[in-house]
Amino acid sequence: IAHEVRNPLGGMELFVGLLEDDLQDRPDELELLTRVKKELGQLKRVVEEFLAYARRAPIERQPVALGELIFELAMGAGDLQVRLEGDADAVLQADPGQLKRLLLNLIRNAGQAGATTVTVTPTGQGLVVQDDGPGVPAAQAEQVFDAFYTTREKGTGLGLALCQRIAEAHGGGLTLDNPGQPGARFTLRLGPSADPPAAA
Repeated sequence: IAHEVRNPLGGMELFVGLLEDDLQDRPDELELLTRVKKELGQLKRVVEEFLAYARRAPIERQPVALGELIFELAMGAGDLQVRLEGDADAVLQADPGQLKRLLLNLIRNAGQAGATTVTVTPTGQGLVVQDDGPGVPAAQAEQVFDAFYTTREKGTGLGLALCQRIAEAHGGGLTLDNPGQPGARFTLRLGPSADPPAAA
């Protein structure tokens, strides 16, 4: 079903782009079209989350420069500040696309919860993601990683479930460290790489 929804969405985005060009001198209509474009973007993210959760893509580890990844995510985070603390040259052995998706989901969650800053700190075999938002209520702590569990009106409930699945696919896990406290803090643990180091 998600595939069948995604294909028409691509066509709708194309038509919206063409209409934007034609409505540059008609601000009222352009504002309405901007709202349509925003809702299309939200729907597209929902479809992508469903596909990502259902796909179970294989993990292909390689060195990931954490500083470069955080810089890329920060550039697309809008008003939300995303910064790296600790070792600026930290490298993780992980699937680059999957690690990016995991961090993107955590950053989006923080922004939607009202955070203004997200800090990522490498820990050797993983990282810690801390925000300055209101935190996760203790009563919700045991459910936040359950698929389809959400407290937001437009949430899919798949973001943290997908993050946990990505962590487990790397042989590790994702934990919420401080339920009931301000500033949600998640710790990602990556298992050792399946590939042994090359002989000297």
